[in-house]
Amino acid sequence: NTFLYHGQESPGGDKIEGDYPTVVNKTSGRGKALVVQDFWFGKYLGFLQVTFDVDGNVTNWTGNPILINGSVEEDEEVLNITLEFEPLINRSIAEVIGYTKVLLEQDGNICRLRECNQGNLLTDAYFTYY
Repeated sequence: NTFLYHGQESPGGDKIEGDYPTVVNKTSGRGKALVVQDFWFGKYLGFLQVTFDVDGNVTNWTGNPILINGSVEEDEEVLNITLEFEPLINRSIAEVIGYTKVLLEQDGNICRLRECNQGNLLTDAYFTYY
């Protein structure tokens, strides 16, 4: 993922590769789509507040990715809730649900620059599920 940020300097020192959000005007000429991403490996938490008019059109927005590091205080209540689910999560992680007979390309220099089979697999899986 590229790093999108609104401002001159990112809190984590990462190279800003576009505005957050990236505004795309709909081809119909009516309305906007706000494209956001929060970089990679959970380094940032995406944060965007959007205002819509009565017709559902975007009228205003504000926000930026939030750097997740030691400056963010751990929430004890959320931690306790998460710990309740830890055994279930660990069992789910250990369960094999499929395999592949081919090497799935995952190098960032491949999948970021062109189509790759791992991207195709994930896209097909999302499409089939949803």
